[in-house]
Amino acid sequence: MAIIAEFERELYRKSPPTFATWHSIDLHNHSPASFDYEAGGENVLERSAQQILARDLAAVMFTDHVRLPDAGFVDELQRRTGRLILRGVELNVFVDAWTKPLSKITKNLYFHLLIGFDPDATETPDYWITHLYKRCHTEERQSGGTAIKGVTDSIDRICEELQGSNAIVIPAHLHSDHNAFASRSVDDIYADPEFLKAAKKCFTCLEVTDPKTAEFFDGKHQETNNLELACIRSSDSHSPEQLGVRPCYAQMEQVTFAELKHALELPFRVKLKRPDLPSAYIVGLQITGKFFSDLWLSLSPNCNVFMGVKGSGKTSVLECLRFVLGVEVPESRTEEVNGHLNAILGPGGSVKALVKRADGARVLVQRTLGSNQYALTFEDDRQQVVSSSDPIQFPAAILGWHEIEQAATDSRIRKVYLDAISGREAIRQHDVELKSYSQRIHATHDTASSKLKTFRDSQSQVSRLRERREGLQKLKDASLVALKEEYETAIRHRDLVATTQAQLALLKSQLPTRFAQVLAGINAPEFDLASPLKQALLPAAEAIRGLVTSTESARQELDDGMQTAINALDLNQANASVDFA
Repeated sequence: MAIIAEFERELYRKSPPTFATWHSIDLHNHSPASFDYEAGGENVLERSAQQILARDLAAVMFTDHVRLPDAGFVDELQRRTGRLILRGVELNVFVDAWTKPLSKITKNLYFHLLIGFDPDATETPDYWITHLYKRCHTEERQSGGTAIKGVTDSIDRICEELQGSNAIVIPAHLHSDHNAFASRSVDDIYADPEFLKAAKKCFTCLEVTDPKTAEFFDGKHQETNNLELACIRSSDSHSPEQLGVRPCYAQMEQVTFAELKHALELPFRVKLKRPDLPSAYIVGLQITGKFFSDLWLSLSPNCNVFMGVKGSGKTSVLECLRFVLGVEVPESRTEEVNGHLNAILGPGGSVKALVKRADGARVLVQRTLGSNQYALTFEDDRQQVVSSSDPIQFPAAILGWHEIEQAATDSRIRKVYLDAISGREAIRQHDVELKSYSQRIHATHDTASSKLKTFRDSQSQVSRLRERREGLQKLKDASLVALKEEYETAIRHRDLVATTQAQLALLKSQLPTRFAQVLAGINAPEFDLASPLKQALLPAAEAIRGLVTSTESARQELDDGMQTAINALDLNQANASVDFA
C-alpha cells in the first residue's frame, strides 16, 4: 500500500471523522407499489440497489401515493446498500384556501405533501398513517377522470395529528385538473400568504424544481416575509433508473434519520448542488512525543473547532501544526514557543501532517524537533527532504493564543500577522504597485490640473466674448448703433455753434482796430490845407473823404451784421439745447 494511503487508513482508523460531511440525498421517490410505477419485473429491487450505489445516495425516501411503500422492499434495499432508506407517503391535500386566481384553479386543486417517518420512533410508520387518516377528514374528488383520495383538513390540523411522530413534512408538487401550474411545484405559490403561514409553522423544508425559488427563502426577501427555510430537490422517480437523477445534499455527521431531520431544519446544512471543498486543507496529523505520545487527529476540510478545558492541549495541537508546516513565529514569541514545543514533543518528537494543496496534490509532511529539515512524501511514494517550507506549497497562517490576544490589542501586530497571512512577498509586491499607482495618479492629477486651468481660462474668455457679442446684438436689435451715430453728429454740430459764437464775438470786438488798420496813414483832413495845390487836389480830397466815410459805414454795417448773427445764435441756442437733449 502506498505511504499516503496507509497513513490515511491509519488516520481514519485511530481518529474516525467526527465532523459533518456532505451527503447526497433523494427524498421523493416511488416504489413498485405505486399505481403509476413505470418499471416492473423481478429485478426491480436489484436495479434499485445498484442505482443507489452508483449514484452514491446516502439517504433515499420512498413516498408512494396515498399509502406507505412496502416495508419488506425498504428493509431489503437498506440491507443491500447499507444506506438510509426511509418510508414515507405522498399525501393528497385539497387546498381550497390557497389564494390563487380563480382562473387558474378548480375545486379539485390539491397538492402533494411528503411525510417521512422516523424508523426509530416508538410507533411505526404504519401506525401513524392509519392514525392520520382516522383523525383527519378525507374525501374523494374527481380529477382528470380519476377518483382522488385526499385530506380536506388544514395543514395545521395535519401537523397537529403528527405530533409525537418526529416526521419530516415537505410540501411537494401542485396539481389541478388541467395542470394549471406548468412547473407542478411550489415554485408557483411561494409568495402565497396562506402557504407562507404554513411554511413558517409546519414544514420541515420545501421541495422546489427551480433553484431560483430557493433563493426567496434565504431570510432576506420581503416576498416571503423574510422567511429562511431549507429547500430540497428530488427525482420523483417512478423507476429504478430515475433514482438519484436530481439529488440534493445535506451535511450530516452520521447518516441517520435524526441527523437528516436536523440538517433539513438548518438551511445552511442543505444545498441543491454539491458544495465544493476548499482548494487546500489539512486532512489530518499525527503527533508523537512527550505530551502526546501518539495522537492521531483527522480534520474537516471546512471549519474545525477544538474544545477542552485549560491544559487539555488545544494550543499544543496548533503549535505542532505550525511547527510541521513551517509557519513563521513572531520574533517576540520565538523563545516561548520553542519552550512549549520542547514540552510537547521532547527529544526526537515528530509531527506528520497530510495536506491537500491548491493544485490538487496530496503531500505528507514530517518534521522532527531540533531539525530544520522537512521530509515530504508524494502520492507516487516519491520522497524529498528540503530545508525550508516553501517546497511544501501549502501557505498557512497559525496564531497561538497569546498572539491572538496581541492582535486584538495592538494594531501593529495585526498588520504583521495579516502581512504574514497574505505572504510578505505578495505584500511587498502590492506596496510596489501601490507606490507606482500613487505616482501615476499624482502625475495625472498635475496634468489634469494644468489642463483644467487652461480650460477654465479659455472658458472665461469665451464667456466674455459671448457677453460682448450678445451686447452688440442687443445694440443692433435696438438700433442703438444708428442712435450713437446721430448723437456723435449732434455733438459736433453743438460744438460748431459754440465755436462760431466765440469767433463772431472775437471778430466784433476786433472790428474797430482792424478797420483802423485798413486806413492807417490816410488822413483826409490834411487835404484841406491852404495851398496852391488845394484846388487841384480837391477831387482827390473828396474821394479820400468818401473812402473814409464808406469804410466807416462798412465797419458799422459789418458790426451790425455780426451782432445780428450773434443775437440769432444766442436766441436759437436754447432751442438747439432742447433738441440735443
